Amino acid sequence: MIPTQILQNEQHAEAETRVLAFYGNVNSHYLTNYMELQQEQKEQNENHINQD
Repeated sequence: MIPTQILQNEQHAEAETRVLAFYGNVNSHYLTNYMELQQEQKEQNENHINQD
């Protein structure tokens, strides 16, 4: 492989890693919010049952 081709491959891999890291952060952010919402709903349901 020619040096410029090696450089291009490295840059491509670096960009790919950044994209994956970004989506990983976004997904974990949404997942955390979703889990918190589920927990809140569960607690509200339990409180409602206790009040009846």
